[in-house]
Order: sequence, then C-alpha cells, then structure tokens
Amino acid sequence: MSASEIWLPAQDGSREYYIPRARMYPPVPRASADATPVREVDAAVHIVIDADYSGPTTDPGLDVVDWESTASIREHIWDAGLGVADGMDTAQRDLLPSRHVQFLLDQTAEQSDGRRWYFGAGTDDVRSSTPTNAEIADAYIAQMLGIQRKGGKVAIFPSPHLVGRDAGDFVDVFRRIDAAAEGPLLAHWLGEAFNPKMRDYFPADSFYRVMELDNFESAKMSLLDADREIEIRRTIAANGKIIKTGDDYHYVELIEGGGADVGKGVYESSGVEYPVGDYSHALLGCMGMFEDIAQEAIRALAVGDPELYRAWLLPTVPLSYWTFQAPTVAYKHGVAKIAMLRGKQDNDLLLPGNEDTRDFWHTVVLYRLMDAAGLFTEDQAVTAYARHIAPFTR
Repeated sequence: MSASEIWLPAQDGSREYYIPRARMYPPVPRASADATPVREVDAAVHIVIDADYSGPTTDPGLDVVDWESTASIREHIWDAGLGVADGMDTAQRDLLPSRHVQFLLDQTAEQSDGRRWYFGAGTDDVRSSTPTNAEIADAYIAQMLGIQRKGGKVAIFPSPHLVGRDAGDFVDVFRRIDAAAEGPLLAHWLGEAFNPKMRDYFPADSFYRVMELDNFESAKMSLLDADREIEIRRTIAANGKIIKTGDDYHYVELIEGGGADVGKGVYESSGVEYPVGDYSHALLGCMGMFEDIAQEAIRALAVGDPELYRAWLLPTVPLSYWTFQAPTVAYKHGVAKIAMLRGKQDNDLLLPGNEDTRDFWHTVVLYRLMDAAGLFTEDQAVTAYARHIAPFTR
C-alpha cells in the first residue's frame, strides 16, 4: 500500500479507496483581489486547548489554553481579509473563566495591530441571582468600555440574566448600554438552537426598539431561520442598520442577498463604506473553518460575479450543516476538529467539562466534506488522513 493511498472506513467496518478532490478536479478560478469588498465578513474564532494541561478542571488555570496557537488561529483569519470576532460562544464564552476572558481580550487587542476585531461584552461579573436592570447594564458597560478603549468593536453578548424578562426590561438595559457607549455596537441575538437557555430572547418588539438606539449599528442573528432574518434585515435597513448573519446553514443565499428595494445610505465600518441593501453581512463560526474559501467568494461578489461566488462557497454548505447539526451546541467540537485536520492545531480538545459528543464516524464524514469543499490540497488530504484517520482504523 502506498503512503499516499487513502482508505476511508465505512460504517459497516469495510474500507473504501478514496481519491482526494484535488487529484481529480481543477481548482476554481480566482477573482481579482483589487475590488473593494461589498460585504463585511467576520469569523467567530475558537480557542485552542493545551493538551498537556494537568491543573484543576473546575477552576482551570490560564495555562489550560494554548495561547500561542490561539493567536495563530486569529492570524489565519486576518490574513484572509476577514475580521476576527472573539470572546463569543465559539470561544466557549459560557465556560471561559473571567480572568481567561480578560487575558484573551488583552491578547487579541495587542495582536490586532489596526485590523478589524469584535469582542463580546457580557454579564460574567454579575453576582446577584436576581440582578436589577441597572446591575445587568453596569456589567455590560464595564466590559464594553474595556473593549472600546482597546480599539475593538463590541458585540453585546446574550445574557442569561435577561432571559424571561419582558420587552420593557430588554429595552431599558440596552438603552443604558447605548447611553454609555463610546462607539458603535452590535446586538447579538443567539437562538435556542445554539443555546437552549436563550429561548424567547428579545421578546415582543424589543429587538426593533433596540435597533432604533443611536449606537446599535448592526446585529448578529443566529436563529437558523432565513426567512425571519430577511424580514428583519429589510425592516431595519430603513434606518441604515445592517444584519450580520450568524446562520451557518443559509449563509450563501443570505450574504448574496435579494432584489428588494430597501435601505438608505451606507454602512461605514473600519474605513470602508458598504451600501445598505437587501443582503446580510456575516459574523459566522463557519467562516473560521474555511476562511480562505470565504475570502475567494467575497472577492467574487466584489467584482460582480455571483456565479463564481457560489462556485466557491456552495460546496462548503454540506460541511457546515454536518458541523452544526443537532445538537447544534456541539458544533465547537467540529470547529476544533477541522482546524486540527487542516494542520492549524495539534488537538481537537475543548475546555474541561465540554467533552466531545460526536463519534469517530462524524470525524470521517467531516474529512470527506472538508475535501469536497476544497479545504485540502492532495498532500494535505493525505497528511490529515495519515495523522488523524488511519491510526484509528487498524
């Protein structure tokens, strides 16, 4: 058997000779790199865990994170021309201790060197089990100002302390945040598919009322409901506001957009002006899985070639569906596995207490879909197989 041969396992225990895509098909053409982007695209990035960590698991030390590899992941995103969205659910924000969040913030801010980055402001520091609106807002504000004063853009991360409150409470909290802000804000609407505890977030008309506040220029919608996202983005476009899709299933059509006559003016961000229209920008966990593919697709849109855009991005959809399949909260394991299979990190570990719930067959299919999406050269496909598939099939 040649060292370059790939024999992928099947569910019945047999093995199938596999030919990588790069050996059979020519690469997709590339668009010019000179055009000004027409969509702002950011990748929600993950943290890399140190495989040698041996400290406590209930209150892990800072060395539970491989900070050097974590920084390298962010460089891949910036090198592809995308923005970095850090300190969010992809970075296991719900499990990351406060001092780790602060360390991550400091590292990302220092590393950014003028490049676009978002960071989640949350309510980690709320100590009361039944906080007042003012206490929730104050916790947000403290983190928000810390991010803005380091040069970052702020995503108002969903708070468990707001769940179950009425529309008036939501608007009151966000109005307090808006009044204290020193720059533009992004409202993060995380649907229950990603976090079951977030059911009925932004009740009644509270989301629309929040988006009328001066500093809330955009919102990330992670509802996995394309029709609802389109309806909302068309409504808020009337005020020059935009949606950044967080829909890891329907991102291709949401980013490409429709033909409705909506919006006015431009959305300005990081020195770039984007006409407000019937399309979503993006802040997606899946973009961190294939940022180089996303870069080529966005360039194709910029030069007015939607067919080339789809040729690059549509093959990634089955991979994203497989990664974000129910239970969607387990997608972080897929994100880490993909980075490992691409050679960006040495392991696919998550924080202690966040154990992998996907089986080996899930990894095998992940490998196939990564190859079908164009994430491997032939040599990379052989290397990923030899390191992470073959040793477990003998």
